[in-house]
Amino acid sequence: MGGEPQRLSSGIGLDVFDAAPVAVLVSRGPEHRIAYRNDVYRETFGDRPLGQPLRDAFPDLAQTGYFSIFDRVLATGHTERLSTAPVDVTYPGSVADVTRYFNFSASRTALGADDHGVLAVVVEVTEQVEAAEQIRVLAEQRRRALLRYRSLVNAGTQVVWVAGPTGEMTETSPGWERTTGQTWEEFRGDGWLDAVHPDDREEVSRNWNRALTEVPADFTSTYRLRVADGGYRHFAIYAAPVRDGDTVVEWVGTCADTEQEWQVRRREDVLARAAEATAGTARLEDMLDALSHVIVPEVADACSVYFLPQTLDRPAGAALTAERVVALTRPGLPGLPRHREEHLRPGGPLARAIEQGRPLHTAFPPGEAPAALGPAGGRGLAGPSAAGTVQQRRPASRGRGRHHRRTARRLHLR
Repeated sequence: MGGEPQRLSSGIGLDVFDAAPVAVLVSRGPEHRIAYRNDVYRETFGDRPLGQPLRDAFPDLAQTGYFSIFDRVLATGHTERLSTAPVDVTYPGSVADVTRYFNFSASRTALGADDHGVLAVVVEVTEQVEAAEQIRVLAEQRRRALLRYRSLVNAGTQVVWVAGPTGEMTETSPGWERTTGQTWEEFRGDGWLDAVHPDDREEVSRNWNRALTEVPADFTSTYRLRVADGGYRHFAIYAAPVRDGDTVVEWVGTCADTEQEWQVRRREDVLARAAEATAGTARLEDMLDALSHVIVPEVADACSVYFLPQTLDRPAGAALTAERVVALTRPGLPGLPRHREEHLRPGGPLARAIEQGRPLHTAFPPGEAPAALGPAGGRGLAGPSAAGTVQQRRPASRGRGRHHRRTARRLHLR
């Protein structure tokens, strides 16, 4: 600094701050002339000349209020501190003014008997401030993403769910609750499996556990879910793992109701097989028998076909006689004689279906078909209908040989 080294009133030379890891500046007198600045200060703010007033050394700070801090500290002797204070000056190596951030402390110091100045210690915290801002921005982005996700979950037609890395449900799903009627307490963990159709449950569990072990890019499946009204509908499942590096932290998935599409595909498949089964068949009875083998057990538990040899123009309440020419039941159900004359109960549901010329649908518990639905004195689960076919219909299944277990079955007479 030229001349005798500057010293504090204690006699300690200012060069004691030369090796300090933070920027240090000492100003002298009311003009705050630069009496000392260490290497870190010069590297940070440039080599501002010794003896120059701070207002001249830093003209770009004239409107910031920093100089008034030096005035107050020198006048009152009270130390002042600033945290993450922005400083816009021309820094060494920069082509334009940039903003950097500093923690700043200013305290009065005696440089001699009647000589006072201000000791300023400055620590740059620009990286910390920028990192905190990045965290704030990311946190805000995450918050907005969560709000969008929740809005999607609450308003979407699909069911959206979140599972932990081991497959247990970890977050509520309003869509799932609306669709299945399960509460969060029933749904959480592995409780969701209770809403899967009993015939599908083992396969679904096995496939899901395999996906958790192998962690494919995505997981897809179609199975039946019990909906809030107690019935079952087909849902397409899509799930994907959420990774943090190489670690799966959770799974996010959707369930979309595909029952209508499934029924359309099912109908097209059954019609195609019916056309194939009856191709080249000339006799009516052979054609009807071939159709019954398409219907049972794929669509129905039983199918009977009846001929009505007599005219339907008969007095009200008169007996109706029909001849059964086809009778087929699925394995496990009692069989019916193929050729048999049946006398239908006047006023019964089967006779009404014939008289009214429209399908008859009746629901009943499994294995408890009402006696009125069968022919008089007959046995079994099926009876004649207006068009000659009777089907004890089972709800449509996913594939051949796979059936629903429901609380009610329907007898479809047409």
